[in-house]
Amino acid sequence: MKRTLIFILLLSFCSIAARAQETYFTIDEMPDLVKCLPAPPDTVSIDFTHDVMQYMWGKTMRADAYRAAIAERDAIWDLDTLAAVFSESFGLKIDKEATPEIYKAFVNGVSTIELIRIRPKAHFMRKRPFDRFQEHMYTTWEEDELRGEGSYPSGHTIRGWSAALLLSEINPAAANDLYARGWEYGESRVIVGAHWQSDVDASRPAASIGYSLLQTSPEYRAQMDKARKEFAIYEAIDRYLAETIGTQYREGDVCIPLHPYIYVDESNRKDLQVLGDFWVFNYDIEGDTLKTVSGGSHPGKMHLKQDPYGNYYVSSFDAVEDGSRYLPTARRIFGNRYESFQAASSDDVKRGQVRKDAIACYVARNRIPVSYYQDYGWDAVSIFDNPRTIVPEYTVTATAVDNLWTYSHTHPDGFTLNIITWEEPEEGIAVAYSATQDSHGRDDLEFVVNHARSNGGYVGGWLDSETGRYYFDSICLFPEDSMEEAINFGRENGQIAIYVLSSGEEIRLEGDAAN
Repeated sequence: MKRTLIFILLLSFCSIAARAQETYFTIDEMPDLVKCLPAPPDTVSIDFTHDVMQYMWGKTMRADAYRAAIAERDAIWDLDTLAAVFSESFGLKIDKEATPEIYKAFVNGVSTIELIRIRPKAHFMRKRPFDRFQEHMYTTWEEDELRGEGSYPSGHTIRGWSAALLLSEINPAAANDLYARGWEYGESRVIVGAHWQSDVDASRPAASIGYSLLQTSPEYRAQMDKARKEFAIYEAIDRYLAETIGTQYREGDVCIPLHPYIYVDESNRKDLQVLGDFWVFNYDIEGDTLKTVSGGSHPGKMHLKQDPYGNYYVSSFDAVEDGSRYLPTARRIFGNRYESFQAASSDDVKRGQVRKDAIACYVARNRIPVSYYQDYGWDAVSIFDNPRTIVPEYTVTATAVDNLWTYSHTHPDGFTLNIITWEEPEEGIAVAYSATQDSHGRDDLEFVVNHARSNGGYVGGWLDSETGRYYFDSICLFPEDSMEEAINFGRENGQIAIYVLSSGEEIRLEGDAAN
């Protein structure tokens, strides 16, 4: 009954969301992943142990402010944000106004594929990692909404992988970058604590299943043809601006074109006409900054044709003239589009944002290690918007404490762990320090972690079945051929026993912990 109610609620939510965009198939027409995918790992399985280890890995990644910022931005459940995230890898800003056909194919395609998550989420109702361990997510603002929704599979990962699949169909040359970003998008869900690794891993083939069905839709195929054509037109325009217009200026290391205003007239199939406020800028690369060398504005009308292979190229360009001829030639060329062109060309704020977006896409696609651009006599401008405004404190110690507490829940029989590498040593003699003796529970873990970090980095844990307390110790690890030294150290630290890791043997020492 509970699963049925959740499924109905999810259907209702999707119906409301679908009003904002079209889908090519309904939920009932999508493949049933309950019959396609394996169930999520059982909590006593090796696969679940891997899930726990990856959850711990994700929390350590939060200490990397740059990666954490990406993960937080990736958490935003909004298709326009998704489009912005993938624009850089795609090589062109995906925008409802500037690239309407690409935008429509992208939004409607992703909205269709993501419907495939509904049934398995409601069927398995897997508890999310942050909820299972009663911890906060990194993106705390998501918690209330996600707590009541199943974890398997990951809706965000399905969206991210769908974005990569769809956009690589439009721009195959960017496929490597798009798939890398799609993979990273899924990993972000592990980092913030929203999903188990197995949720994310199942979501990529889930998206591929939905994408394969999408190929059978005539409406989708027709829209994708429009999107590919739109992209090909932009490629031809940018190629002409860089190779023909850009070479008329003083040369720089790179030439980056942009177009704050553009209008495509397809009324004449043999002479496709593009009205635009076209700009080119040549830059030199100096350190982390693109320094403007030359460039300028070239409003006018481009005429595009197709070669025998169907590729678009600019056959001629009607340019607006300078000086006293500017207004009459602009009015003649733009005709009834003159007012909209004039409004766009006089909007400095919009042009600045378009320029910034064009540079961001260019440097990301071409892997140019810069963060700023700078015009002569002006301050440098940051190319990439910071995806977040506040970076919360997340210390290395706090991360280790969280990870060890999580780890202890899955290792009731005890463990020895290197908290620097997060690996369990396979051999050695583990001897506890007296300084951390009688440390139990989460509250004592911070002291144990700090001691271990200053003394080799090893922590041991074990459950006292009689009291139900889980004890933690800072551990000194001796080579297994140093038994005498280990025994002496154990006695000096008042230990009852020491442990040989390779055999699991407990060696009892004379005396007791009070000696």
